[in-house]
Amino acid sequence: MVQIARINSSQKEALRDFFAQQKWPRNKTFPRENGDQDLDKKLKEIGLDKHREKASRQLAQWKKEYYDYGSVTFDVNKSTAREIARSHMVGVVPHEFVKETLRHMLGIHEDKCTHYKNLKYYLLLRGDEVKHLLEFVMETTVLLELFSQILKLYENLLVKVFPSKLVAVNDATLDFNHERQEKTTGTDAFCTAFLTIMELLAKDFFPSVSFEERKVEWIKLFAMIESCLYDCWAIRNFKARLEPIEIPESSNNHPSSNMVIAYVCGWILSCLKTHKGMKRSADRRRMQPVASDFFKQHSVCKDEAAKSGVPTGYFNGKGKQGNLLHYPSLGFFKFLCLVESAYM
Repeated sequence: MVQIARINSSQKEALRDFFAQQKWPRNKTFPRENGDQDLDKKLKEIGLDKHREKASRQLAQWKKEYYDYGSVTFDVNKSTAREIARSHMVGVVPHEFVKETLRHMLGIHEDKCTHYKNLKYYLLLRGDEVKHLLEFVMETTVLLELFSQILKLYENLLVKVFPSKLVAVNDATLDFNHERQEKTTGTDAFCTAFLTIMELLAKDFFPSVSFEERKVEWIKLFAMIESCLYDCWAIRNFKARLEPIEIPESSNNHPSSNMVIAYVCGWILSCLKTHKGMKRSADRRRMQPVASDFFKQHSVCKDEAAKSGVPTGYFNGKGKQGNLLHYPSLGFFKFLCLVESAYM
């Protein structure tokens, strides 16, 4: 075969098939010449024996796709992807979904808007004025319809981007967010329409500033609402894909497991008392009251632990480390037993 400087698609496919057939280990690097006879034979066969560095890059790419993306690939066509996306929003009225998002932003359901850093900054910047703006958006049908169309855009982008990226899921996510920002907060029709509507209906909110200054405020407001709307939409889609978790009503651990669980309880209490794992002084100051209260509530003496039924055998004969452990209360012990049962 003629030697060429640039690797072609048939050579790439031959190499990938070879790596797959060999089940090339993730931690095995590309060997030097004469380091792997089968590989050397394959490289010579496809004309890459003089271009091993190119073959090495193909191995790195194959590992990335085979191992990193092996458990999170999409194997659906566009129509199936659209059905999945719509199933996550069954029973949801777009206008009501937008209103619900605005209510969360207003803090009706949450006292603090800690989930939306841009909203928190904006609220500090404008105070109650932004709240009146959000209420105005909530009561304006044409604006609700505009943001409902943005929800439709999310669905269309999801259908467009993800099925075409069957392996590189991380790349698909980047593509999705890039197109989303381009089509909403960029120079597209959505932002332009929002600016036009706000200038016609809401100019009284900033009567003392120029049109250009108001335009900046409208763009900020639009970006803030769109960001929070996307967060709510993404969270709903994520939760819809979660498998149901069965929480046992009572623990059914083996007695030997209960002894280990009691030991873990003692270790956790010891960490809370000594603030182990909190390297920064700011973390210690913030967590010290909570850790101290929990330790006082759930650390008991040996006799009380044994009397309540907590296994204490693991706490004896463990030397210095065993002596540092604290006996847990029955409530804390039962809680960890339940966690272990749910995990198993």
